[in-house]
Amino acid sequence: MALVDAELAKLTADEGNITIEKVYDRATPISEDYEASLRMLIEGGLLAVVVVFLFLRNIRATIVAAVALPLSVIPTFWVCTYLALVSISYRYWHCRW
Repeated sequence: MALVDAELAKLTADEGNITIEKVYDRATPISEDYEASLRMLIEGGLLAVVVVFLFLRNIRATIVAAVALPLSVIPTFWVCTYLALVSISYRYWHCRW
């Protein structure tokens, strides 16, 4: 995004009689959604581990749950990305099948 803005500013400076403006920028909302989804994923995982510990009161079971969460979520997103079922380029996540 910053590179495109810099190139547009350079083109505008080079050409004195032409003004170039971005009409619509899809990169900013996509980047914001990506950052927010990563933050929520981490917060949700931490909260799940805390809740498991509060209910079970057993550190070994909590560690098993803490290891199982990323080992189940990460391959799921890899498969969805590989099969092109989920795309973050849309405003909301949806399957394309």
